[in-house]
Amino acid sequence: MMKIVVLILLNSLICESLSYDVYFKKINVGSAILKSTEINVDSNEILFIMKTKKFIDFVYKIREQITMVVNKDNYSLAYIKKNTQHKNQVIKYEKNIDNKIKLYDPISIIYFLRNQKLFLDKSFIFNIFKPNNNQQIGMRVIGEELINSMKKNHACFILAPFNNNHEKGKIKIWISKEDKIPIIIEQHGKSGKIIMKLNKIIND
Repeated sequence: MMKIVVLILLNSLICESLSYDVYFKKINVGSAILKSTEINVDSNEILFIMKTKKFIDFVYKIREQITMVVNKDNYSLAYIKKNTQHKNQVIKYEKNIDNKIKLYDPISIIYFLRNQKLFLDKSFIFNIFKPNNNQQIGMRVIGEELINSMKKNHACFILAPFNNNHEKGKIKIWISKEDKIPIIIEQHGKSGKIIMKLNKIIND
């Protein structure tokens, strides 16, 4: 009986994977995966992986893997582990986050925004976790745009930061109105904009 209960619980876990093509200066340079898995009634695990293609690695190698456990009610961080490489710069850290403080990663902000009622000029304020010094940023719905992805047109809201003085790490998002999927994610890196365009959705 216990085995049956465990199997039912495991099968009830909700898992969504979003696959992206990664572009730099209109060139397809790699791929990215954004995956959310339900851990329990209170928490989700979010996994983000991005990597450049081998021929790009010779010029500018990117490897990113971020694992987060977030509170399901507001997608604030409970735990984060980050391992990134942009060319020769490597960043690694792991941290449990005090649940009394609502801190976010730019990736967990995406999931928070997907669960909000969006409209033009709607704004949000977030405290972003940094190992040495947390930052506060704002995100605002700045417009609407029709985006073609996966052979379909998606009416999207565009969200962008409005009080972030740090160009590096800025994130801009196109979220579909119908199903709240992030169709395009634009991130400012050290050498310019990295644009991720959705190419596949996998629901388990």
